[in-house]
Amino acid sequence: EEALNSPEIFTAKTIENIPRFGNYEGKGVIMKGTYSGGVVTGSIKIFSFAEENKGFLVIRQMIHDDDTKDFDLVESTFHLK
Repeated sequence: EEALNSPEIFTAKTIENIPRFGNYEGKGVIMKGTYSGGVVTGSIKIFSFAEENKGFLVIRQMIHDDDTKDFDLVESTFHLK
């Protein structure tokens, strides 16, 4: 979160904690704000999940709202093997 939330990259106006990514419980945040230069607004979702033998990290950057459907489909169908 801190590496991406710096004025050179992204300035978060809000940070929301999230406990889930699809069917997985873990730790994450959604940061909403502006990218470098303050002109482009968007959001960054960061989520991590870990068990004893497997885990994953997701970083999702959103600038255009029409991208949401594709990302939501990936999130709702994601399954670790």
